[in-house]
Amino acid sequence: MPNRRVKVQGGGIAVSPVGKQQPKRVPSGLIHDWVSAIFIANVTLGDLLQVVRNCSRYKDWYGPTVADSTMIDTSNSKDRFSMLLLYKSLVVNIASIPIANPPLSN
Repeated sequence: MPNRRVKVQGGGIAVSPVGKQQPKRVPSGLIHDWVSAIFIANVTLGDLLQVVRNCSRYKDWYGPTVADSTMIDTSNSKDRFSMLLLYKSLVVNIASIPIANPPLSN
């Protein structure tokens, strides 16, 4: 998008929702779909991927909301990972593959 390019080239961070309906409603949940762009000087794509793909550190960087995370599969075109998110007393399991979650007990 032209506006995004201008913002990033000017040193800004471009963030916008994907599509008109945000978040998207699904049974028992919501899907938040966003796209962002930033320019980081003196950093290669390989440098960036080493950080982004370091799922084992997500709990250190994004805790206490992210309680645990695991890389499931990685390739040149996509990554699949699982994150355990904590919101107050509710535990939510998020993954890029279907997972059958047992019902939460009182």
